[in-house]
Amino acid sequence: MTTERLRRLLKTDVAKSSIMDMMDATEHEKREFLKMAKEAANRDAEALRLYEPLPFQEAYHKATNKEVLCAKANRAGGSLMGFVEDARAVTAQDPYDKYPKKNGICVCLGFGEKHIGRVIHKFLFRPGGFKIIRDIDTGKWRTFRPWPDSEGGDASRANEAEDAPALIPPRFIEDFAWDRRSDRVFSRVQMTTGWEIYALNSAGDPSQAQGFDVNLYHIDEDTATVGWYEEAIGRVAMTKGFIRWTALPHSKNDDILNMMQRAEDQQNMERPTTICLRATMFDNPYYPKESRDANLRIWAAQGEDVVRKRAYGELVLDSVMMYPTFSKWTHNIVTDDRESEAIPQKLWREAGYVPPATWCCDLIVDPGHTIAAVLFVTTPPPALGDFHIAYDELYIHQCTADKLADEIKKKTSARQFERFIIDAHGGRLTDFGSGIRPQRQYEMALAKRGIACNRTGSHFINGSDDIQGREESLRRWLQIREDGTPMFYVDVRKCPNFVNEMSRFKKKQQRMGSGVVTLDSANRNGACHLVETAEYASANGLAFTPPKVSRKHNSWVRQILESRAHREQQRRARSTGAEGGAITLAPRGAS
Repeated sequence: MTTERLRRLLKTDVAKSSIMDMMDATEHEKREFLKMAKEAANRDAEALRLYEPLPFQEAYHKATNKEVLCAKANRAGGSLMGFVEDARAVTAQDPYDKYPKKNGICVCLGFGEKHIGRVIHKFLFRPGGFKIIRDIDTGKWRTFRPWPDSEGGDASRANEAEDAPALIPPRFIEDFAWDRRSDRVFSRVQMTTGWEIYALNSAGDPSQAQGFDVNLYHIDEDTATVGWYEEAIGRVAMTKGFIRWTALPHSKNDDILNMMQRAEDQQNMERPTTICLRATMFDNPYYPKESRDANLRIWAAQGEDVVRKRAYGELVLDSVMMYPTFSKWTHNIVTDDRESEAIPQKLWREAGYVPPATWCCDLIVDPGHTIAAVLFVTTPPPALGDFHIAYDELYIHQCTADKLADEIKKKTSARQFERFIIDAHGGRLTDFGSGIRPQRQYEMALAKRGIACNRTGSHFINGSDDIQGREESLRRWLQIREDGTPMFYVDVRKCPNFVNEMSRFKKKQQRMGSGVVTLDSANRNGACHLVETAEYASANGLAFTPPKVSRKHNSWVRQILESRAHREQQRRARSTGAEGGAITLAPRGAS
């Protein structure tokens, strides 16, 4: 810093009087004064002191929740905010005292090695995180405001703006450990505060992050491979540390989606562990309007999905979701607002949120040992409307035929079912242990417990093998009709696993060159057990059939069975009486 620049920094009356007092000082005292004045001026001009957070940035810094996700648009200021949080922590300057003052660990997870050198190192250790300018009135450095002078900005003085210093000043850096210094790819930085910063590459194996506790785990942008987020959860457990994620939302894996949905589920909690903040390009007044408008035109030419992701920071999944029209709000049969409830929702509330005895009920099974899933669907009489309701579910891990039958019996003991439908493919797979197909095992277990439907007794109807056909059937059920209602509703309180699967059920994606192409077929490698039961239900149609009136017919078959049972009872009684004393049965029909 030049002497002239120092003089400009010392424009205040206090500084002037101090300089006058030094006129009679020794040369050594003068040098020490100038040295301290220069250091004070440098500290006053440090980036963390000049940083002026926007409202969404301040909310991010202030949050004490375990997990904070900021879904940010392109150039919204999200990355700067994330690295400011890191710098505040490791230099012991966090204004909200969320972190230990010394001997902490901060992990910065980057999307590849280049991200470490070009983004993480740049923001933390090189100038240019934002622009600064001298205030005309005070002569001190402050954040540059690029809007018009008439609005309190500095547009006319744009040529005077300079890069802000590095977020972490050199005085805090004790030692660097490099992976590739020429590209600024570092692995660890030791701070004078005792803090350590580890830079990790999410394209690598998540196990490299094992073996140490973390106070602040910052994920910048998406993760290249799965497993890193789960590892982050484990790293912050013992320290009660924090996970902070700043990302332009992509859909390379489900980690961001899962965190968003968890934040959504907890938004009405008094003390949520996870929150999601959003930052659009319009939330950043430092974004030059000309550049913003030009980028909007470019993104619009590439499609609406690109605009929503780049300009608004939305996690755009419509083009990759199998059932993008499904919504746990739109398709929820239970609403808290009676004024806005549709006829199906009103009928369901009046029925006490259980199928009335006059409604038709069906049971659809997706068999499996790891997870067996059952969806219970009810259909009202046509006079009440054309719709179906998934009103309950079973989601059984490590399932056997007997276990499934026991759980079904609990749900069906007081109810009549019209159809039992099963995944025909899964039901035909032969069990290696018994040699009996799962479908037959289930049917035997149901029959043993007296569980039967009207159509086929304890036997199942095979679900449709036409995958594309049943997908289209479910899409038709999910579509909103002219009256504003869909054909398919879900009690989201009783069917949480179904809602989770539907919200995550994506199309297949295939990498081609440097890009990823979305295919039309579904990715059925993940959890889609209850999704498939809904597909079977929609493909079948589940036409309404009035429940049968329960009558006890005195047929000749029933008479024969009762006669056999009576004779068997007499035989057992005589046998018992011969061994342990006579037992006399009254003749059948005697009083």
